[in-house]
Amino acid sequence: MRFFFKARQLGLGLPQILVSEALTWLGLLMGHITVMWWVTQAGGVTDLAIFGVVIAVISLTITPWLSPLGDRFPKRTMRVLAITLFAAAALSMGLLAKNGVYSLPALIALEAIALGANTIFSAVSSAQLTELVDASRLSRAFAYQKSAQSVGRLAGPGVAGLLLSTSSAANALLIQAVVLSAAALLAAAAPWHKAAVKAKEKHSWTSDIREGLRASWSVPLERNWTLVSFLASLFLFPVLNMLVPLKVQSLQLSGKWFGLCEAMLSLGMLLSALKGTEIAVRRLGRYRARLAAGVLLALSLSAFGASNSPFLLLVAFFFAGFAQTTVGLVGITHRTLARPIHMRSRMAAIVSMSGDFASVVSPALAGLALTQAPVETVYVGFALCGALLALTISLLPGMKVLLALDHAAAEGWYAKVSPMAFDRQESHCVAPATKKELA
Repeated sequence: MRFFFKARQLGLGLPQILVSEALTWLGLLMGHITVMWWVTQAGGVTDLAIFGVVIAVISLTITPWLSPLGDRFPKRTMRVLAITLFAAAALSMGLLAKNGVYSLPALIALEAIALGANTIFSAVSSAQLTELVDASRLSRAFAYQKSAQSVGRLAGPGVAGLLLSTSSAANALLIQAVVLSAAALLAAAAPWHKAAVKAKEKHSWTSDIREGLRASWSVPLERNWTLVSFLASLFLFPVLNMLVPLKVQSLQLSGKWFGLCEAMLSLGMLLSALKGTEIAVRRLGRYRARLAAGVLLALSLSAFGASNSPFLLLVAFFFAGFAQTTVGLVGITHRTLARPIHMRSRMAAIVSMSGDFASVVSPALAGLALTQAPVETVYVGFALCGALLALTISLLPGMKVLLALDHAAAEGWYAKVSPMAFDRQESHCVAPATKKELA
């Protein structure tokens, strides 16, 4: 209760959004575990591989088309729509499973709907907080949001596993639909901000995409941040996903240890979001905290890959989750504020697109590496490459300057240092930067 009281003090409607976030991620993780299990049991490895590749390609394709909706319509409306689509897809899958119908094309079609919803949800999830919370309190609001997400991520796999072991995939999917419906109702209770609507805007979606690409590419820090993050994701996605069960299996451990590893990763994320990142920033400053987290991420993931002890795996993944969340949180507020208000969803969509592309390429890259070396070697190599690239982001030109700004100065900072990037769009923050600001 104290957590929600503090959230209420940060902004009207924030507690509803946080509970909605927790329930949404609870439902999404329940669905992810359940669908993967269903496809594996009913269709085997071949169907699972086809499902994964097709879904990754669909995600990469639809992201640029749906992400601009976050700028064109009220963010509360888009959030509710996205979660409702999640619930509808889960309900449809549950009814298929309940009636004993397994159809890979049908599952791919329903998952495509969920992917479209996820694209919209991702575009407005953080951006909506800028409407509910004052800029000076935004970093704490982002930390609260990350905590709520971590609670859902931590509980989702456990709830799904419990339902699958005691009931059926059909019931798990139907319960997922109920959880997501509750999340949609809570999201609808948040305040509606008319300022977020651009009702008279007649730009085409392709124009929105071009503007987002142009703005992101024209701001040196944003461009380099996105490119290096993409390269880091090529290595970090496998070490946090597909290589984990292979590593656990290589040690002749049961699936229970795989679940425990995922739980420890989520626990580390949760503690970092709740207080860990705040303490690190208070003691080290934003810049040094990000550097330290990058080093910790490299060490913990390398230890996970090199270890033969199941308990060390759990400890390593706990610190990996803590470090990864700290790296993500330190800078997210400033990066969001630095983007002009009317371009935030479009520029965030470019980042999302790069992540989707990395998710398509990284499994193939890891698979190729596994044909040349054992899983332990591949894991350690990918962990070091990914973590060191993530650490490199802190060393990008302009990063130290941005992180040193207070929240008021960070507002619209990109438009100040790179005004030409936004000269074709309306901007509320267009005062040119002085030489001192650029130094």
